[in-house]
Amino acid sequence: MNSIVLFDIDDTILKSKVEDIGIWKFKDGEKERLSTEEFANDSDKGKPGITYDYWEFNDPDIVRRSIMNGTPLLSNLKIIDNYINKGYDCAFLTARGCEDVIKDAMMSFLKFRDKDGRLQDIKNNFKKSLSYAVGDEKYCEVLDGLKDFERKAKIIKMIADMYDNVVFIDDDDKNLKAARNLNLSNVEVIDAK
Repeated sequence: MNSIVLFDIDDTILKSKVEDIGIWKFKDGEKERLSTEEFANDSDKGKPGITYDYWEFNDPDIVRRSIMNGTPLLSNLKIIDNYINKGYDCAFLTARGCEDVIKDAMMSFLKFRDKDGRLQDIKNNFKKSLSYAVGDEKYCEVLDGLKDFERKAKIIKMIADMYDNVVFIDDDDKNLKAARNLNLSNVEVIDAK
């Protein structure tokens, strides 16, 4: 059986430092830089007059630095290790932009522990062609009008058509709910919190 584990990046496999990458929040004429975690938990989302700017997630240098300087989230990386050791492929599914930069950075950042506990390069298991940064400008027309969680659900459905088993790991409740609402018997959803 062919199987794949799809993982989100921010607050799932790594935690980026707010000094390396952030989301700009505009409220009442004031601006504030939020970390990805602060943004995920921001109670102002959806309120009138509140806007956010994600430009840093489309800057190649900032994106690369934020991944390479990110703190690995070992508990979730261990989950991915277990699936890779069972023969699963792996790929990322993130709301970021700069897909090609992320693919290259992941090749350097991402390692896995084999069955003997040795740290190994991810190269043979990492499927670049099935890794998506749904905020990348190349998807603007195809995914136009969709929210990030809808974009991710669309990609999960597409990949589920190619694989017998799909495991999706994410920290965001909207993404998790959208994946579960696909009601696909070959998709397992794991909360990365």
